Amino acid sequence: MADEATIIFNYEKAIKQADELVGIAKEVRKVVNANIAESLTAIDKNWDGENSVKFIKKGNVLKGKISDSADDIEKIAGDIRIMAKRIYDAEMEAIRIARQRAAAQ
Repeated sequence: MADEATIIFNYEKAIKQADELVGIAKEVRKVVNANIAESLTAIDKNWDGENSVKFIKKGNVLKGKISDSADDIEKIAGDIRIMAKRIYDAEMEAIRIARQRAAAQ
């Protein structure tokens, strides 16, 4: 069984990693909303024809898929937080029970 300091350290590390994932998701969204959207707008203004329309449609599909990936990254971060909290609570409870038993003997 891990000691209390190790449990706290591991929990805080997991939460920090989840926060980093949220930061990555935000950066991905920023790229999608700024760079890709700007590029598609510029293409729409400067390129006429059937192929332009097809390219922009594919670009918008790609933009949507990237946004969905950012959503998935944030969901994973949330799942990490939930699992880390459950593990933290279970390990702290195990320490509490072990201390209680040791005191009873």
